[in-house]
Parts: sequence; C-alpha cells; structure tokens
Amino acid sequence: MSSIKTNSLFRQGMSEFHTWFGLVFGWLLFVIFLTGTLSVFAQELTYWMEPEIRQAPAAPFQVVASADKTLRQLAPTADMWMIELPQNRHPDLEVVWRKGSAQLERHLDPATGRILPVRNTEGGEFFAHFHYELHS
Repeated sequence: MSSIKTNSLFRQGMSEFHTWFGLVFGWLLFVIFLTGTLSVFAQELTYWMEPEIRQAPAAPFQVVASADKTLRQLAPTADMWMIELPQNRHPDLEVVWRKGSAQLERHLDPATGRILPVRNTEGGEFFAHFHYELHS
C-alpha cells in the first residue's frame, strides 16, 4: 500500500513539475519569438519612436556637403568620420565620429545640416538586443 502512495506522490510531483516547467519554458520561447519578429522591423520602430527626424528629402550632393560641413565643425580632429545617408528605412542623415575609444553620433537635417534634437531611445534595437540576449 505504501508503494502505491509513494508512486501517487511521485506522479503528482512530476505532473506539477511538468506543468510549471512547460509554462516557464513556453513563455520564454514566446518572448524569444516575439522579440525576434519585432527585431525584423527595428529600423521602422526606431523611426516611429523618433518623430523628430521626419525631414524633407534633399539632393544627395547637398546632403553630403551639409554632413561634411557639420562634421568639420563638430569633430575636426576625430580619428574617423562616418556618414549614413538617408534611405527608405532610415530617412535621416546621421553622422558618426570616433575620437580614441569614444564614439558619438548626431542626427542631422539632410538639407541644412542642422542637428536635430532626437529623443534618447534605443527604439527597435531594444527588441533585437533583447532577442539575441535571450537566444544565446
């Protein structure tokens, strides 16, 4: 009789373990898949979360000239400059420069080179980082 009771307790314990492990593992997989799906749209989510960068398009030569002028004012002694031109998925002009180990970036108006006051948000990149941290 005691072996039946022990067997019943073991079965009940394994049933509870299976239920809770399944719930936790299922929710973990759900979060991994959801953030992975959202990370596909990281640039669009960032664009949506930063409405300040919605600017009128400008001619490519004008964009490069305004980025060059702004970089010469902001970081004349930088080790490296990088200019990210406006695209469909990234409509603003972004300049990045590196001085030693410090890296700075600014969003610019493509036509004038004026620095745009953009919110300090990680935007859609949050979901990509979150997904890869859970995945690994």
